[in-house]
Amino acid sequence: MDAKHVLRHLDDPHALETQEQIAFADVLLLNKCDLVSEEQLALIEGRLRELNALAPLQRCQHADVSLSPLLDLGGFDLKRAVERVPEFLETFTENPRRHADDVSSLCFTLQGELDSARFVRWISLLNISLGNSLFRM
Repeated sequence: MDAKHVLRHLDDPHALETQEQIAFADVLLLNKCDLVSEEQLALIEGRLRELNALAPLQRCQHADVSLSPLLDLGGFDLKRAVERVPEFLETFTENPRRHADDVSSLCFTLQGELDSARFVRWISLLNISLGNSLFRM
């Protein structure tokens, strides 16, 4: 999440999508921590913990995080999801996209080896051009 903008997204009257993304996250990454005060970070983290008390939370800057704590989590638990939102599976079968009308998802599947330098450049450009409107990537 973007520390500078996440509260605005949470306080939006249509924030259900943002809240669900946080509630079901296996790890919470709070980025751009250098752009807000320590007091603001404490407030943000408190709000995040109201939605998801269990996921590890990492502060970061410039999306600089260690990948090892993020990989092979085995984190999504269908039983836990259904306990939190009993209609979870019903909603999924009725509307597989499961997003608000103004939110969409995008997934790429590539074959072959990923050029990490090119990928990082692409993600950086995406963040520069769409950063205020990205919920999670």
